[in-house]
Amino acid sequence: MNFEVHYEKYQKFKDSAEQDRYIPSRIEDYFKSAFHLIESVVVKKFGLHIQKHQKVRTVLKQNVKNHPSEMGGMILSAPLSGGF
Repeated sequence: MNFEVHYEKYQKFKDSAEQDRYIPSRIEDYFKSAFHLIESVVVKKFGLHIQKHQKVRTVLKQNVKNHPSEMGGMILSAPLSGGF
């Protein structure tokens, strides 16, 4: 998949999430839209695919080390566990 495909999926999930319907379904669609937005940027900037949402942190951390100036100073050192 390329940037356009992921960006289109982001928009579709976001539009779906903004409909007045069952809250858990909306939350899941917001989550999926966020993932596809991240995936579209990673594809465009690095030519990489994350594939699974569980790999977002790992892929981003690896590429921050390799391309720090392109990541706009993102901070990815927050702990993986803990409360909000």
